[in-house]
Amino acid sequence: MLLYEKKKEGKLWYIKLYILTTAVLFTGSRIVFFLMIINYLLFFIVDKKNRVTIFVMTGWIIGLTIIGIVITGSYQNMGRYLTIFTHNSTLWGRILYQVDGLKMLLKRPAGLGYMGYYFLQPSVQSAAYTTKFVHNDFLQIGLDGGMIAMILAVILFIQSIYEKSSQDLQKHLLVIIAIHSCLDFNLQFLSIGMIVIVCMQCKEKKELQLKKIKIFCLLTFVGFVLSLRAGIGTSLEYQGKYKQALKIMPELTTARMKQLSKETNKNQAEESADKLIHSNKRISQAYGVKAEIAYGENNYNAMVRYKRQEIKNRKYDIAIYEDYIDKLACILQEKQADSDTKGMKQYLEELLWIQQYIEKINTQTNPIANHLKDESILQFDSNYQNYLEQIRDYYNRNYKTQGDKTQF
Repeated sequence: MLLYEKKKEGKLWYIKLYILTTAVLFTGSRIVFFLMIINYLLFFIVDKKNRVTIFVMTGWIIGLTIIGIVITGSYQNMGRYLTIFTHNSTLWGRILYQVDGLKMLLKRPAGLGYMGYYFLQPSVQSAAYTTKFVHNDFLQIGLDGGMIAMILAVILFIQSIYEKSSQDLQKHLLVIIAIHSCLDFNLQFLSIGMIVIVCMQCKEKKELQLKKIKIFCLLTFVGFVLSLRAGIGTSLEYQGKYKQALKIMPELTTARMKQLSKETNKNQAEESADKLIHSNKRISQAYGVKAEIAYGENNYNAMVRYKRQEIKNRKYDIAIYEDYIDKLACILQEKQADSDTKGMKQYLEELLWIQQYIEKINTQTNPIANHLKDESILQFDSNYQNYLEQIRDYYNRNYKTQGDKTQF
């Protein structure tokens, strides 16, 4: 915006430019930094009057980056800008989120509703990562409100950018916000949303006369009541008053999940888990609680059923697999003590299923995950790995018949 000002004389203008450029560096965002460099390069090419200023600012940026590396002795602060194209795990991660998110949208073009992506993503993701949003505002609009809503949002941006009555500054801001929105969630911040609205121009102003004012007032009142209900419910959840929040909004899934994690009474925990499963069958936490209760009651068949579903709903969480192995190991000891060979075979095969399922998940992992900083595939530590190998050997010696190719 400063570079668009016609009058650039005075120290204040340069001070503001230095402060804003330095602030971008201190954000640590390589995407924002890259966009700033592209903008400086653009103005360097098209605006001859600003070339000296931009050249000086480039030196300022390089100087601050070097000073940051020397002082901290680390590339994890300002020096990380130098690795934007070599070691950018964040960028690859966001590309991976969007690939998985696009697949979800294609399968569900009507959208998933607010937070639907967050609940569904652990069961369909193609690598080991954790995220609440897809980090692409346009795709997020599609996942929340459907493909039509996403297409309309894209058209609205394009139409406003090409609107003849819009000023260059307005168009420039819309382009920058649109580009950055493809890799982050700008529009979820009210301030950015207001800037977008201000920059958008309408061709014609139209006045609408409401003929059925009573119906309009009724709909407005209903909308106000629903908004008030949602506001009170989410406010109570924010304050940690989950039971009160659920009395006002029983469908508030996040509050029910938090309440479930606090339950100490078995009956109440099972009731909360059942309600969660009834409203959303993708919540792995609910199946985990059901499995824990079934295990405590020695209802091992039910435990297996719930534990499998918990794993399928959160297939890249290694801790769930390890907990399941621990439980199966205890059951095997019990069956061995009772000389229950049939029972031992059943739960040995369940341990073999875990091995096969993990191998299947790892083969389906997206190659993009190799660029991520964290481990991209499921892998047990040496203790669990050795135990599973011993189980496979024991099963092959005692139960597997020649030529048996049964898949568990």
